[in-house]
Amino acid sequence: RVTPATRTPLIVRLPGEKVHESGAPNSGKRCRRPVSVVDLYPTLIDLCGLPQRDDLDGRSIAPLVHDPTTEWPYPAIITHLPHLHGVNHVIRSQQHDYIRYRDGGEELYDMNDDPNQWRNLVKSPTHVDTKRELRKWLPNTNAEHFQSE
Repeated sequence: RVTPATRTPLIVRLPGEKVHESGAPNSGKRCRRPVSVVDLYPTLIDLCGLPQRDDLDGRSIAPLVHDPTTEWPYPAIITHLPHLHGVNHVIRSQQHDYIRYRDGGEELYDMNDDPNQWRNLVKSPTHVDTKRELRKWLPNTNAEHFQSE
């Protein structure tokens, strides 16, 4: 079930894949691992066989493109603009959404059991390890946001 919380559909079709007469790839498989748009450029570099770069924030999701069931320990890290509802970052793992506000406030949701984010688990003693695991992905510093005139 797709929820509106920090989700964007991503469709990847590699050259040479067989295509059904409807136009859909025959090999179309759904991957439920969280990835981020910053992963697109490193993925293209990887899939095209170009030299790897160490100065990119994302990581190649080529392993997931080739096999959507591949283990993927990385969350998607979403950084919001400074003026957007006070939210600073969202860390999206395969199971949880961890939201960190600029004022230090937090929210934690189990997206499998609560995809509408109605039950905040941040104060639950059974989720201390989950919070600790997700917090380690928070950036130490934020880049300056582009300001349009």
